[in-house]
Amino acid sequence: MKKFYLAIIITTIFINQNIFADKKFTKEEFQSATFLSKVASKMNVNMPQFVDENTRIDNIQGFKKLLRFNYTLVHFKKSTSKNIQIELDKNLKPLVKNSVCSTPRYSIFPQNGVYLTYVYSDMNGMYIGEFTIKPSDCGYSNN
Repeated sequence: MKKFYLAIIITTIFINQNIFADKKFTKEEFQSATFLSKVASKMNVNMPQFVDENTRIDNIQGFKKLLRFNYTLVHFKKSTSKNIQIELDKNLKPLVKNSVCSTPRYSIFPQNGVYLTYVYSDMNGMYIGEFTIKPSDCGYSNN
């Protein structure tokens, strides 16, 4: 399971590769659905992509003030565990939060009021759980 957590953190690494070039954006522009949809579209060029033997990132969606990362646990059936949301909140969210909040390259999203939501489905496409990294989780304003 530790490998799974590390793989999810690693997927945040490619979030802003060459997306911003050297252009500066206002906070309002950064939070816009138009901008975040473009960011998601650029990232989706490489999707779907396996991040480890159990986890596939299927796509990323951009909305106003939100990037949504959609994952599939390819060997996991929802019926095999009833506590996956607890597992996500207890073990995965703190690792992802630390990675996002402590790395200047990635903290640009919460710094600009953008929420990052990680959504998980099982091998049959059934919703498993999700968590969100809010700007306030990193010490920034949610606005």
